[in-house]
Amino acid sequence: MQKYLQKPDKLFRNVLCIVCLFAFAVGPRLLSLDAHWSSDEARWLNRSAQFMSAVEKGEFSKTLVAYHPGVATMWLAGLRTLFMDPGVDVPNLARARVFIGIAVWAGIGITCLLLYKLFGQWIALAGFACLAYSPLFLAQTRRVHTDALATVFLLLTVLGFLPYCARIPSDARCAVVLDAGTLC
Repeated sequence: MQKYLQKPDKLFRNVLCIVCLFAFAVGPRLLSLDAHWSSDEARWLNRSAQFMSAVEKGEFSKTLVAYHPGVATMWLAGLRTLFMDPGVDVPNLARARVFIGIAVWAGIGITCLLLYKLFGQWIALAGFACLAYSPLFLAQTRRVHTDALATVFLLLTVLGFLPYCARIPSDARCAVVLDAGTLC
Protein backbone atom coordinates (compact mmCIF):
# COMPACT_ATOMS: atom_id res chain seq x y z
CA MET A 1 0.00 0.00 0.00
CA GLN A 2 2.86 2.35 0.84
CA LYS A 3 4.25 1.87 -2.67
CA TYR A 4 1.08 3.22 -4.29
CA LEU A 5 0.97 6.26 -2.01
CA GLN A 6 4.44 7.32 -3.16
CA LYS A 7 3.58 7.35 -6.86
CA PRO A 8 1.34 10.47 -6.82
CA ASP A 9 4.06 12.34 -4.91
CA LYS A 10 6.68 11.33 -7.48
CA LEU A 11 4.31 12.24 -10.32
CA PHE A 12 3.69 15.64 -8.73
CA ARG A 13 7.44 16.27 -8.37
CA ASN A 14 8.06 15.28 -12.00
CA VAL A 15 5.26 17.50 -13.28
CA LEU A 16 6.44 20.38 -11.10
CA CYS A 17 10.01 19.93 -12.40
CA ILE A 18 8.80 19.92 -16.01
CA VAL A 19 6.66 23.03 -15.51
CA CYS A 20 9.58 24.88 -13.90
CA LEU A 21 11.98 23.87 -16.67
CA PHE A 22 9.61 25.04 -19.38
CA ALA A 23 8.88 28.27 -17.52
CA PHE A 24 12.62 28.98 -17.49
CA ALA A 25 12.88 28.08 -21.17
CA VAL A 26 10.09 30.37 -22.33
CA GLY A 27 11.49 33.49 -20.70
CA PRO A 28 14.44 34.12 -23.01
CA ARG A 29 12.28 33.41 -26.05
CA LEU A 30 9.50 35.85 -25.21
CA LEU A 31 11.19 38.73 -23.37
CA SER A 32 12.36 41.94 -25.06
CA LEU A 33 11.47 40.78 -28.56
CA ASP A 34 11.69 44.32 -29.90
CA ALA A 35 15.38 44.69 -29.00
CA HIS A 36 17.02 44.22 -32.40
CA TRP A 37 16.16 43.87 -36.08
CA SER A 38 17.56 41.40 -38.60
CA SER A 39 17.83 42.25 -42.29
CA ASP A 40 15.62 39.34 -43.42
CA GLU A 41 12.80 40.03 -41.02
CA ALA A 42 11.29 42.92 -42.95
CA ARG A 43 10.95 40.61 -45.94
CA TRP A 44 9.26 37.93 -43.81
CA LEU A 45 6.86 40.48 -42.29
CA ASN A 46 5.82 41.59 -45.78
CA ARG A 47 5.51 38.00 -47.03
CA SER A 48 3.46 36.90 -44.05
CA ALA A 49 1.09 39.88 -44.36
CA GLN A 50 0.61 39.17 -48.07
CA PHE A 51 0.11 35.46 -47.35
CA MET A 52 -2.50 36.04 -44.64
CA SER A 53 -4.30 38.61 -46.78
CA ALA A 54 -4.66 36.03 -49.54
CA VAL A 55 -5.85 33.40 -47.06
CA GLU A 56 -8.42 35.74 -45.52
CA LYS A 57 -9.79 36.62 -48.96
CA GLY A 58 -9.88 32.97 -50.03
CA GLU A 59 -7.52 33.66 -52.93
CA PHE A 60 -5.34 30.63 -52.33
CA SER A 61 -3.54 30.90 -55.65
CA LYS A 62 -2.01 34.14 -54.34
CA THR A 63 -0.54 32.44 -51.27
CA LEU A 64 2.55 31.55 -53.29
CA VAL A 65 4.47 34.56 -52.11
CA ALA A 66 8.02 33.31 -52.54
CA TYR A 67 9.72 30.25 -53.91
CA HIS A 68 10.95 29.41 -50.46
CA PRO A 69 9.94 26.74 -47.96
CA GLY A 70 8.71 29.24 -45.44
CA VAL A 71 5.01 28.41 -45.19
CA ALA A 72 5.20 27.71 -41.44
CA THR A 73 7.00 31.01 -40.94
CA MET A 74 4.40 32.88 -42.98
CA TRP A 75 1.54 31.26 -41.03
CA LEU A 76 3.06 31.98 -37.63
CA ALA A 77 4.25 35.50 -38.44
CA GLY A 78 0.95 36.14 -40.21
CA LEU A 79 -1.05 35.36 -37.08
CA ARG A 80 -0.10 38.83 -35.86
CA THR A 81 -2.38 40.30 -38.54
CA LEU A 82 -5.35 38.89 -36.61
CA PHE A 83 -4.49 41.17 -33.68
CA MET A 84 -3.03 44.27 -35.33
CA ASP A 85 -2.76 46.01 -38.67
CA PRO A 86 0.04 44.49 -40.75
CA GLY A 87 3.13 46.58 -41.15
CA VAL A 88 6.89 46.58 -41.05
CA ASP A 89 7.48 48.13 -37.66
CA VAL A 90 8.70 47.11 -34.22
CA PRO A 91 5.29 46.14 -32.72
CA ASN A 92 4.57 43.87 -35.71
CA LEU A 93 8.02 42.36 -35.45
CA ALA A 94 7.64 41.67 -31.73
CA ARG A 95 4.22 40.07 -32.19
CA ALA A 96 5.46 37.86 -35.02
CA ARG A 97 8.41 36.79 -32.88
CA VAL A 98 6.03 35.82 -30.07
CA PHE A 99 4.20 33.32 -32.27
CA ILE A 100 7.42 31.83 -33.62
CA GLY A 101 8.86 31.63 -30.09
CA ILE A 102 5.78 29.79 -28.83
CA ALA A 103 5.92 27.33 -31.73
CA VAL A 104 9.60 26.59 -31.13
CA TRP A 105 8.99 26.33 -27.39
CA ALA A 106 6.23 23.77 -28.02
CA GLY A 107 8.53 21.92 -30.41
CA ILE A 108 11.19 21.72 -27.70
CA GLY A 109 8.58 20.29 -25.35
CA ILE A 110 7.53 17.61 -27.82
CA THR A 111 11.18 16.85 -28.52
CA CYS A 112 11.83 16.31 -24.82
CA LEU A 113 8.84 14.00 -24.52
CA LEU A 114 10.10 11.94 -27.45
CA LEU A 115 13.62 11.88 -26.01
CA TYR A 116 12.20 10.72 -22.68
CA LYS A 117 10.24 7.95 -24.37
CA LEU A 118 13.23 6.84 -26.44
CA PHE A 119 16.20 7.28 -24.10
CA GLY A 120 15.02 8.02 -20.57
CA GLN A 121 15.01 10.86 -18.11
CA TRP A 122 18.66 11.96 -18.12
CA ILE A 123 19.05 12.08 -21.88
CA ALA A 124 15.79 14.04 -22.10
CA LEU A 125 17.02 16.54 -19.50
CA ALA A 126 20.37 16.93 -21.24
CA GLY A 127 18.61 17.39 -24.59
CA PHE A 128 16.29 19.95 -23.05
CA ALA A 129 19.20 21.89 -21.59
CA CYS A 130 21.01 21.91 -24.94
CA LEU A 131 17.94 23.00 -26.88
CA ALA A 132 16.57 25.50 -24.40
CA TYR A 133 19.79 27.32 -23.58
CA SER A 134 22.03 26.99 -26.63
CA PRO A 135 22.94 30.60 -27.46
CA LEU A 136 22.86 30.11 -31.23
CA PHE A 137 19.53 28.26 -31.21
CA LEU A 138 18.07 30.77 -28.76
CA ALA A 139 19.10 33.62 -31.04
CA GLN A 140 17.50 31.90 -34.03
CA THR A 141 14.22 31.37 -32.14
CA ARG A 142 14.01 35.12 -31.59
CA ARG A 143 13.98 35.91 -35.33
CA VAL A 144 11.20 35.88 -37.89
CA HIS A 145 12.91 33.39 -40.14
CA THR A 146 12.70 29.75 -41.16
CA ASP A 147 15.86 28.54 -39.42
CA ALA A 148 14.58 27.73 -35.93
CA LEU A 149 11.32 26.26 -37.19
CA ALA A 150 13.11 24.08 -39.73
CA THR A 151 15.49 22.88 -37.02
CA VAL A 152 12.66 21.88 -34.70
CA PHE A 153 10.64 20.22 -37.47
CA LEU A 154 13.64 18.22 -38.70
CA LEU A 155 14.51 17.16 -35.16
CA LEU A 156 10.94 16.04 -34.55
CA THR A 157 10.98 14.12 -37.83
CA VAL A 158 14.13 12.24 -36.88
CA LEU A 159 12.87 11.52 -33.36
CA GLY A 160 9.59 10.30 -34.81
CA PHE A 161 11.48 8.04 -37.21
CA LEU A 162 13.64 6.39 -34.53
CA PRO A 163 10.85 4.30 -32.90
CA TYR A 164 9.98 3.01 -36.35
CA CYS A 165 13.60 2.00 -36.92
CA ALA A 166 13.67 0.17 -33.59
CA ARG A 167 10.86 -2.13 -34.77
CA ILE A 168 12.59 -3.06 -38.03
CA PRO A 169 14.60 -6.30 -37.97
CA SER A 170 18.30 -5.59 -37.49
CA ASP A 171 19.31 -7.02 -40.87
CA ALA A 172 17.09 -4.51 -42.74
CA ARG A 173 17.63 -1.54 -40.40
CA CYS A 174 20.78 -0.30 -42.11
CA ALA A 175 19.09 -0.22 -45.52
CA VAL A 176 16.08 1.70 -44.17
CA VAL A 177 18.26 4.28 -42.43
CA LEU A 178 20.41 4.74 -45.55
CA ASP A 179 17.28 5.12 -47.70
CA ALA A 180 15.87 7.71 -45.32
CA GLY A 181 19.19 9.56 -45.29
CA THR A 182 19.21 9.60 -49.08
CA LEU A 183 15.73 11.14 -49.15
CA CYS A 184 16.81 13.97 -46.87
